[in-house]
Amino acid sequence: MPESTSSPAPHVAVVLLAGGQGARAGFDRPKQLEMLGAKSVLRWSLDLFAAHPAVTTGVVVANPDVMAAIGMLPEGWISASPGAERQQSVANALTALTDWDDDARLLVHDAARPGVTADVVDRLLAALDGADAAIPTLPVPDTLVAQTQAQVGDVVDRSL
Repeated sequence: MPESTSSPAPHVAVVLLAGGQGARAGFDRPKQLEMLGAKSVLRWSLDLFAAHPAVTTGVVVANPDVMAAIGMLPEGWISASPGAERQQSVANALTALTDWDDDARLLVHDAARPGVTADVVDRLLAALDGADAAIPTLPVPDTLVAQTQAQVGDVVDRSL
């Protein structure tokens, strides 16, 4: 019987962006530190990704105050400083990932969005099996209408 020649699963790294100040949300502190039930908004995402069996490492991109507030990072996780813009924060995270494999997969998540589930991560990783990039989406149950300036346009086809 021939031996299996399947290659090992690619490494998966998560960039958890937590550098925002939450000024638009109107809180006294960054919204990623606001409590949602028993945990901070940031901790919900961090715990989910750290526990996912496919995730091998992660980078929390946050300022020192946020890092101090969340405590110890999970094993294998590191931190990076945020940039002035989101793209600079992602670049800082990539620079921090020094042991990066060419075939590794990178998931980028906004820490102020705590609703991600393991099922969403699984579907995203499956989508990456046949693509260079993927974005998780959800169906929109509401009617959407296109609008340009003050003109109401056509109903958007949501069947696709």
